[in-house]
Amino acid sequence: MEYKLRRNLLIFALLVAVSLLVVMSIILFGGGTGSDSKKIIGTWKEIGSDKAQIEFLEDGSYSEISDVPLLSYKGDSQLTGTYKFEGDGIVKLYPSDEPGSVWYYRYIVTDNFLSLENTNKYEDKRTYSKR
Repeated sequence: MEYKLRRNLLIFALLVAVSLLVVMSIILFGGGTGSDSKKIIGTWKEIGSDKAQIEFLEDGSYSEISDVPLLSYKGDSQLTGTYKFEGDGIVKLYPSDEPGSVWYYRYIVTDNFLSLENTNKYEDKRTYSKR
């Protein structure tokens, strides 16, 4: 009898541990690969030195995102500088590490990311994302 009770308690503890692990992974990693997420096109509006607001065109809702001047591309490298929204989906970026340079990007809002596509003729075509 004691053996069955101990075994059932161990099985219950394992089920609780696995359930917690699944819940934590969903919270930490967003619950999916993101391949099925649709692109949400919206309008960005600067509302402070380190904040912007997106107006989503589909339903008219708003979302605020901080740390807008910090841009990084997929792969841990960082691209920093000042930026200016030019309208018509174009962002002008003045990179910190290349004084005098001006880079132009097309921007697309996807979920909570501002994706920037490099439009310079002789630059690469990596996609930069706001974090």
